[in-house]
Order: sequence, then C-alpha cells, then structure tokens
Amino acid sequence: MTRTAAGLAAIAAVLLSAVPAAADTYDPAATSEWHCPHWGMYGRVKERTFDADCETSISPATAPTLIPRWFFKTPTTVTASPAVVDGVVYVGDWTPTFYALDANSGEAIWQVDAPRQPNAPFGPIVSSAAVADTFTPNGLVRLVIFGSGNMLVALDAVDGSTVWQLDVAGALGPDEETEIESSPVVHDGVVYVGMDTHGKTLENTIDTRGGLLAVDAATGTSLWKFEPDHLDQAGCASVWSSPAIDADAGLVFTATGNCPIDDYEWGPHTEAVTALDLASGEPVWAFQPEPDNTDDTDFGATPNVFEVDGRQVVGIGKKNARYYLLDALTGELIWERQVTEPGNVQENFAVGGFIGSTAVGDGRVFGGTAISFNPSNFPAVTGPFHFHALDAASGEIAWQFVQGPVYAATSYTNGVVFNGALDAFLHVYDAELGIPLAALPTSGPVSSGPAIVGDWVFMGAGTSSSDLCAKDQPYSEACFAVFDGVLGGLGGVHAWSLPGADPVPGDGQVDARDDPPSGSRPDGAAGGPGPGPTPTTGGGLALVAMSVLALASVRRGERRGR
Repeated sequence: MTRTAAGLAAIAAVLLSAVPAAADTYDPAATSEWHCPHWGMYGRVKERTFDADCETSISPATAPTLIPRWFFKTPTTVTASPAVVDGVVYVGDWTPTFYALDANSGEAIWQVDAPRQPNAPFGPIVSSAAVADTFTPNGLVRLVIFGSGNMLVALDAVDGSTVWQLDVAGALGPDEETEIESSPVVHDGVVYVGMDTHGKTLENTIDTRGGLLAVDAATGTSLWKFEPDHLDQAGCASVWSSPAIDADAGLVFTATGNCPIDDYEWGPHTEAVTALDLASGEPVWAFQPEPDNTDDTDFGATPNVFEVDGRQVVGIGKKNARYYLLDALTGELIWERQVTEPGNVQENFAVGGFIGSTAVGDGRVFGGTAISFNPSNFPAVTGPFHFHALDAASGEIAWQFVQGPVYAATSYTNGVVFNGALDAFLHVYDAELGIPLAALPTSGPVSSGPAIVGDWVFMGAGTSSSDLCAKDQPYSEACFAVFDGVLGGLGGVHAWSLPGADPVPGDGQVDARDDPPSGSRPDGAAGGPGPGPTPTTGGGLALVAMSVLALASVRRGERRGR
C-alpha cells in the first residue's frame, strides 16, 4: 500500500468511527421497514407479509393469557392499522385526527388535525402510516407518512408538524371523490402509494386518473405515476389496495379495481395484478384473472411477496373470494383457491371476498373474508366460514373457522394468527391447528389490522357508514342510524400484552434529528381524549349492524384494511 493510500484509509477509518452507533437502527436512504421488533408500516415489511418475524414470548401456549393493557378512546372510527416505532403508536381516526401515543401507557404524545376531502366516501383517514427516518432539506427527520382524503401527508414525528403535503387530485371537481385509501411503503427514499377515483370519469375528476404514485420521501415531489387505464379510456380504473415490493427483483406490485361504466373497455391492467419497475413505473407483467365484467370483484387486498420451495411468488386475495399465487418474475399463475361465496348483492356491488389483507407465515396463508352473500339464501348472509388458512405450496385449505366477517388485515407471529372482525373481537388462532386461542373484546367492530411488537399487540376499532348507506333507499335511515349514530362513536385504539411483558422497546420519545431513536418529547404536546378502561361489549351492536347492512340497498362494498 502506498503512503497516500494508507493515509486515505486512515482518514476513512476516522470518518467511519464518527458515525453514531445508533445509525444501524435506521436506513439513511429512508425505509419504512424497521429492524425487530418495530412495526413501521402496514404489513411490517416491504413484502407485506404481516409477519412479526421477531423474538416474542407469544405462542400457542401463552396467547390465551393476553390481557388488555390500555384503551385510547377516539371521537370516532379507527380503521387504519397502527404503526409502532420506538415506543410510539401512530394512527389516524375518521374525524380526521392523527395521533402519536405512548405505546406503554396509551397517553397522547401529540395529536393533529389532518386534511379532509369532504367527498371522500371511504373515510377521512383509512390509510395506515409508514414511518421512516429521512434526510430532508432541513436535515434528518423522522417522517410519518399517510393518506388523508386527497392528500399524501408527511408529519414530523417529534410534534406532528407538517413537513410536506402532496395533493394527488389537483383541482377538485364538485362531485370528485379522489382519495388515498392505500397505505404507503417507503423504500430507498421513495414512497409508493395508490390513489382511487371511485369510478369517476375524467370529466368528473378534472382529468385526474387513479393509479400508483412514486414520491420522493424527502420533499413530497412526484417521481412517476402508473395509470391502469389505457389509450383513451374514461379514467376510472383505480388503486385502493397497497403496494408490495420485491427489492431484489426491482419490482413493485400493485392491484387495481374495476370500472362501473357499462361501455368501458377493459385494458390489461383493469382489475389486475401488475408488476412495475421500481425505478420507472413501467409495467413488467400483468395478471388479469377474469374477463370484462360488472361484478365489482376488485383487487382490494394487498399483495404478499414471499418464497415457496425456493421460488419467489406473489399472492393476493380478490373480492371474488379467491386467493391467487403467481410467479413474482413472470406473473404466471401457480394456483388459485376459492374459499367461500364472494358476496355479490347485485350487479356491480359486492360486499364479500378478500378485502382485508392476508398474512403469510410458516408455509401458510392466513386471512379473513367479508360478508358472504347468496341471494337464494337471503337473509342468511353471514356464511359458514369467514377465516381461512391455505397451504402456501398447494393452495389446499388447511383449516377454516366460523367468526364474524372480516374487513381487516391479518397478522402472524410464532405460530399464532391475529385477526379483528365485525363481531367486535380480536380473534387469536393456533396457526397449525386452527384452534381458537382467545377472542379479545374490542370497543366496536374491527376493520384495523393488528401490529405485533414483542409481547404486545395494538389495533384500532370502530366502523362507520362510509357510503354503505345509500340515501333515499329502503332502510337507509336505519343504516345511517346504526353506522353513524352508534358504531361511529365506538372508535379507539387497543393494546394487549402477555402478563408481565417487558415494556415496548423505546421510551415514547422522538427526535430523529440527533441520534435516532433518542430525544425528548416536545414541551406542551397536545393530549388526546386519554386512555380509559378496555370495553367488554360491542359484539351485539356489531351483529345488529351486519343485519342492517344486509337489508340496506347500498352502492359499494366496505374498503377497509388495505
């Protein structure tokens, strides 16, 4: 080695030694995938497996002992799923207010009003947040990124102040319903998130098309947009599911809805799974399982990216109650499995199938289906099974169980499966045997997915009408009374843990600018409604709501738990 080279090596060594030891707890290129045990986004990892593949004492033997630790009452529904990083729970409700809560006590660290799109039909904050430490023009900031109406919002995790906002709709038309229901994923400094125009044409949306966006995490600048429509189509194909990423293959996977216009000509990306190049957004392949139809059996659940027998695959459930397993590199169909009736109430209106996202763990796929509906069986709409376990290699049904209909994501850890349902319980199953281990009561019907951190589980609760209750239709007044007047007031955030569990890692304090994850809570941080006793009722109200839902003449299915 020359003297010059040796000198440069010495300088490099000094510079490297100056990097803070805590730097290995975050990715300076910005990622919402955090090291164990944190749950930094919807699905926990960029592959969206919903698998807490971390050390935990939760097991089939201990899960029956889970106990309520705190309940934070919100003014209304919480259908988004919590993100939990460094002892802080991040989640929004339907007021819309966004909260940072101390994970160990349930006390509010701060809360802020979020942007609201008055015409957004599926809830002011449905999008689950992604948390990422990001080098912005103002330095290193821990960002909390989520959709609120037509805005993609990035808040400073220290105090909830707005770092940037991106309006995905531009100028809103008088009847425009453009909104973000999709939950973002941050990878290599880029935010990927879907946007939905709810079947509105370009004439109604002032030339805004739905699709998948890639956004610079540091500035909120749009980098590219994939639009499912082709040629001169009406502009109403949209993305309301959440994207998943295969970083090694350089692909992001998105799934799309249908278009309710009778004369709409389907393109290759309508009601399809599409693999896009991460850098450019150009389509690589598309899988479209059904021909042109008006069944309203969109892809609303989130893709799972995982490995089966050494082969990288993408799995996803559809509102037709089928789960599809595809080759991740080619889109080739490996297998498909229908698990129950899809819940088609009438033409272009389905309320069942896979809407809540599935989890993958220990060679199986776990997930719930929404309201199964057979017109010949009316009014028996609950169906025999609403929770399912499939063998990931063959697609064979491993086990099924009778519980309430599911619009929420499922999570998995260490042989245990968690799922919240409209019956107002968090259901806990033995993943191998399908035996119920616990049914934990919640404040109201559940459309939020569980976040598992160590020996703790966090989840939102409550539901509202969205556009389920069509105005001036039979039973609409009863529908509104139940969903908005009763169930809409049952929202909140729950926390459970094993008895004697260690505190959630992190001190409930945030300052990403210094030495992540240390810092201090800002003085005078706003407090929320405050923690309260864990409710033990709500199941009866949920069953009433399901009956009203079955009787109401409604326009579209619930969109929850993307």
